[in-house]
Amino acid sequence: MLRVCGFSVLEAEDGQHALRLAKEYRGSIHLLVTDVMMPRLSGKRLAEAISIIRPETPVLFISGSTSESLMRDELIPVGVSILAKPFAPQALMQRVRGAISGAQLMAM
Repeated sequence: MLRVCGFSVLEAEDGQHALRLAKEYRGSIHLLVTDVMMPRLSGKRLAEAISIIRPETPVLFISGSTSESLMRDELIPVGVSILAKPFAPQALMQRVRGAISGAQLMAM
């Protein structure tokens, strides 16, 4: 869906692969879209690691659980952007554009 809408996408099979890509990729990464629950490295741990090497990169979490239960169980930080599954393609695009625009505004 993101590619169809004109975005370049770095795709990873799990959290560790995503972290390796983020370290090796020489271009800008405008947004990390990650599931909360992933094999080998959770979405929260991935976001924490990426925030160290790429502090300018905002994060959009995706999950089948409610944001309240995820925050209560400390699987995501309080106040982060989360998109609940299932979601329509339009909802994904709206959240992606909003996260990227918000990050650009904060950088100004």
